[in-house]
Amino acid sequence: MPFAYAWPLIQLLLGYKSGGRPQLGRPLARLLSDHLAADATLDVDCVIPVPLHGQRLAQRGFNQAEQLARVLCRTRGLRLEKRAVRRIVATPSQQGLSRRARKANLRGAFAVERDLSGLRVLLVDDVMTTGTTLTVLAREVRKAGAAWVGAVALARA
Repeated sequence: MPFAYAWPLIQLLLGYKSGGRPQLGRPLARLLSDHLAADATLDVDCVIPVPLHGQRLAQRGFNQAEQLARVLCRTRGLRLEKRAVRRIVATPSQQGLSRRARKANLRGAFAVERDLSGLRVLLVDDVMTTGTTLTVLAREVRKAGAAWVGAVALARA
């Protein structure tokens, strides 16, 4: 993770995700792309952003992880697979939940929509707190046949 989830990044991310400032997406995505170690994307076959449920996507108007992943793919020459995984359960926000509650919250939340056999997959999210979302998603991607799964986020809480 390139950055700590702290001031001033925390204010930018909050403004981006829930403060009605989607225009912050591009500069935040550039931060991820510019500061992520070169070997983090080495030999990656495809990039999958953490999906939002349709209800949350409609509320927010965009998927922040997808915007980050799109710029990362463009700048690093990677393939974006934004439809490879769907969020099929409208889970409540993970904010403020313990690791155990987060895991229970995400049970059955993701469905892999395509065969990922033998692929090296990189998952992308905006913020990693306990790592539960990325861990649960990685498990589902591995079940779909991925040979390797890595994960990156712009910030670590």
